[in-house]
Amino acid sequence: MNAMKHKLDRCGLLLAGVLLLAVSAGCSRSSNQPPPAAEPRGPDPNTVAVRVDTHALTWGELNTLATNYYVEESRRLHIPEGRETEVMEAFQRRAADIFIYKTVMLDEARKAGTIVTPNDRTNGLVRMARTVRQQHGMTLERFFRESPFGEARAWREFEEGLELDVFIERTILPAIPISEADLMAEAKRRVTVRREQCQKAEALRQRLIAGEDFARLAAEFSQCPSGKRSGGSIGQLVRGKSHPAFEAAAFSQPLGEIGPVVETSEGLHIIRVDVRHAARPATATEPAIPEAVQTSHILLRTPAPANAREMEAYLRRARLADAVKAWFENARAKRQIETPFTTTAEEPR
Repeated sequence: MNAMKHKLDRCGLLLAGVLLLAVSAGCSRSSNQPPPAAEPRGPDPNTVAVRVDTHALTWGELNTLATNYYVEESRRLHIPEGRETEVMEAFQRRAADIFIYKTVMLDEARKAGTIVTPNDRTNGLVRMARTVRQQHGMTLERFFRESPFGEARAWREFEEGLELDVFIERTILPAIPISEADLMAEAKRRVTVRREQCQKAEALRQRLIAGEDFARLAAEFSQCPSGKRSGGSIGQLVRGKSHPAFEAAAFSQPLGEIGPVVETSEGLHIIRVDVRHAARPATATEPAIPEAVQTSHILLRTPAPANAREMEAYLRRARLADAVKAWFENARAKRQIETPFTTTAEEPR
């Protein structure tokens, strides 16, 4: 049932993005990836490429970032032959955009008196370690150690990215206005979505009862990862390990039959019991084995029941990206910025 967990985790996006721009791509240079076919272009590496007030990024630093981007992207995407120079120039622009964004927003964070607590730092390290493990298959220590910019700068990038995350969470997020009309509209939307999902779930249930293939419908419609991964199968389930309503259905439904739609905090479930294992008492050599079932399900998510405070928090999260963009646009307009590229007025990706 772990695959059924669904959580919105916006905090940490900036940390993962800003830090990875300067560090993670460079880590792939330690692999067997070939150097880019197009060499970065620009003036003397020691001359300034981008300036934000008194902060400067040299052409050498910018080209290093662009090269690392190129290598990283070439691991996942095919870069057409003959377009290497065009792609490299796009990565140069990306590096310039991110430098401007990070410099401006760090200044805003420091003006606001942002303080990173030990708990903030611990949580940031946990999120970063998870990202590095998933994307690069390495430990955080190795990740920083193999940075092409040196371990000290890699850690500095981490600390600055964390500072920006905390600033966004504590200054920008709480300032997003949410009106009574917004809350009423969100409550209405949730009722509408739940009604539509209930109708869809019952229609799918009837298709299954009529004989359509469970795995195929799970792969097409289920909003649980198990739909695509295993045709809806979520493996063995013992009592006390999942939502009571789901367990009650799973342990009472006849084997192989499609039961009524069950609602939990995750959403709406269409459940099929595939295998039933009887409980076995302990013996002199083996421990007791509890009753268990192997089940498959199709999950259609519905908005969780929420009070006004919870809906307000949800709406603020939903509007956070636009709020950060607006903050950046306002702050950038007050800075002296020099760049050889056309920049975008939004958070770089």
